[in-house]
Amino acid sequence: FPSHDKEANSINNFAEIALKSIEAINGTATQENVLNAEKAHLRAKEDQSSETRKTKGWPETIKSKKEPPYGNQWLEAYARALNLVNNGAIVALYGGVGTGKTRMSYELALNSIAINKYIKNESFYIRAFILFLSLREQAKHQNSRSELDIINEISSYKLLVIDEMQDRCETQSENKKLSTIIDMRFSKNLPTILISNQSRSDLFKSLPEQVIDRMRENGGGVNFTWKSYRNNKQQNN
Repeated sequence: FPSHDKEANSINNFAEIALKSIEAINGTATQENVLNAEKAHLRAKEDQSSETRKTKGWPETIKSKKEPPYGNQWLEAYARALNLVNNGAIVALYGGVGTGKTRMSYELALNSIAINKYIKNESFYIRAFILFLSLREQAKHQNSRSELDIINEISSYKLLVIDEMQDRCETQSENKKLSTIIDMRFSKNLPTILISNQSRSDLFKSLPEQVIDRMRENGGGVNFTWKSYRNNKQQNN
């Protein structure tokens, strides 16, 4: 893995490091994925305005991290996910705890061409449990915003990230709402990222058939098979 300055924490530096790392993987990353990583880097250079990269809902623990992720496997997975997001796909990031799934989704929100070409539009991050709890609570209380209003809003963001999918209740009601959100976004060609600590088989068993069907049309998964960065950090301390 190419060495890099610890102060390299900007979008430009991250994209450049990712590109160089992908190129060093000796053919394991496709030319198309490398090209998309390069496009993200060039786009970041063209427009430094934060107005094009507004993010909403992201944990401060993710936003405040200064060093880019590391490791050829992570960066190759990032290139694959970037290509999917740029094409408006439904992307599943799944695997063990601490492997950098949420961080990857944040970097995708910052660097995706699909997001950056829309001025002043935002990406939105939310945990699955909070999303469906909010919808249930909204249905109980009569006020100016309906459950459908929330679904319409969530479906309009240029990138939607739903994290911790393993924590949702998987009820029929939740499945219908998730399918509606995915279907609305699919019809607008807007990318959606689903993140889970489950294995591939367990995640796809938990998803509604309508969501899986949409993923077959335009989607893909990225399996985070490597060890937790958190464990590595503790061992190094």
